[in-house]
Amino acid sequence: SDGVFDNVDMPDCEYSFDGSINLLVQGGSGDFEYLWSNGETSEILSGLDIGTYIIEATDLETNCSAYFNYYLVQESNCPEVPTAFSPNGDNINDFWIVGAMDDYLDAEVSVFNRWGQRVFYSENNKEYWDGTFRGKDMPTADYFYIINNKEGDNLSHGRVTLRR
Repeated sequence: SDGVFDNVDMPDCEYSFDGSINLLVQGGSGDFEYLWSNGETSEILSGLDIGTYIIEATDLETNCSAYFNYYLVQESNCPEVPTAFSPNGDNINDFWIVGAMDDYLDAEVSVFNRWGQRVFYSENNKEYWDGTFRGKDMPTADYFYIINNKEGDNLSHGRVTLRR
């Protein structure tokens, strides 16, 4: 039968880039041209983040176009990761604490310096980072974190700034 059929996989979390849209248009001449709002020209998009995606599908024989909007939202409760903290003893943002992890109590949190050395690790997301490594204060800098579930799947990754 004629119509537009799609298979949409929502991204797990913001910045996970694991969403996809697979579009199938049937009917008309059978030859279609696709143009997505992000410039892609395939009927399949993958590696998508949360957001709005618009496609124009054009029948090449009749030159008739149809537009479809897709709104991708995160599929699960995702970690809330602060982008900065200041462990200076003033009791304001002195610790880097990953929040909203109730669904990921078995998560592993790792923080790395710019040389790739792991300076913090928490199993089961039970600990918080105080900005030290082996008992010594780490310098003001950007650090990089990875949060994985027990299967090793990435839940979140990014950068956190430590300011002293």
